[in-house]
Amino acid sequence: MDLLDRYRVQCGAPRDDRLHQVAEIFVHLPYENLTKLLRKHRESVGRDRLRLPGDVVADHVTYGAGGTCFSLSCLFGLTLDRLGLDGYPVLARMRTERALHTALVIPVDGRHFLIDPGYLIHMPVLLRPGATTRVRTKAAVVEITGRPDGRTYDLSTNGLWRYAFIDDPLDADRFVRLWIESFDWTMMHDLHLSRVCDGGYLYVNGHKLRRMVDGRKENQNIRLNRAEILREEFGLDPELTRTALEVVLASRSGGVGGVM
Repeated sequence: MDLLDRYRVQCGAPRDDRLHQVAEIFVHLPYENLTKLLRKHRESVGRDRLRLPGDVVADHVTYGAGGTCFSLSCLFGLTLDRLGLDGYPVLARMRTERALHTALVIPVDGRHFLIDPGYLIHMPVLLRPGATTRVRTKAAVVEITGRPDGRTYDLSTNGLWRYAFIDDPLDADRFVRLWIESFDWTMMHDLHLSRVCDGGYLYVNGHKLRRMVDGRKENQNIRLNRAEILREEFGLDPELTRTALEVVLASRSGGVGGVM
């Protein structure tokens, strides 16, 4: 099933409306690495591991899944293209020296906008060289400040610096190479998920669930009931969670057990 059909996007709408409609689709796709953990376990090293747009859509329809920044950016770019809109990935550098995150820049009528499903930024945020754009998304207050060089930007959410990026299209070969490398990054040692909720967002790191709503933080230990909690809070099929947990535990013990 196509995302545009599933969420009834009006293909004939004005360009700005089409962009907002596509962005709104991705509110429904959680950031999650469970499907990535399973793909790493089942596929050999290389391109076979990549969850391409068709895989992401099928997993979303079947299991309620989403993806990580690379698969979501790839799907977002393809969806934009289906609507006659341009977009290109950019590479973001976080607190480490390495650039480990990707988002999308969309040019519209001479203006450039950032959208970042991985950081739950599902509305277009205008890039202003040498100036700051501040918007309230469903998940957080987002600020993007352009540095004096006219190309580099800093992104913050709720007053916390998250990453810097250069408004320069990421080469397709390098995008794929980093995507393949990402299967061995630190974030693949446990479950990581996030999604928008009413007034804020939910974030899961391993067995810890954090709920940020209206500036209030609430933490919950979900070690004993992760499959049920992720079904209730993220809409994920419990079997997906249980299988991903088996993969995590097997990798820690140095074996693969009976994971399918």
